[in-house]
Amino acid sequence: LPLLGPCTCQPSSSKVRYAEDKYAHLRVFQNLSGDLTLHGYELNHTRTDPITYF
Repeated sequence: LPLLGPCTCQPSSSKVRYAEDKYAHLRVFQNLSGDLTLHGYELNHTRTDPITYF
């Protein structure tokens, strides 16, 4: 994930398939050192569910 400007971390959200038709939405942060930290997740989404803030 590229860093933008002088912020201390860069938020990112993504989808991960964990079953035939089930997806998890992940909220991940990357600090200035490049370390990634999982800050939250939601289960039981579909492939077409939009990612919203949680």
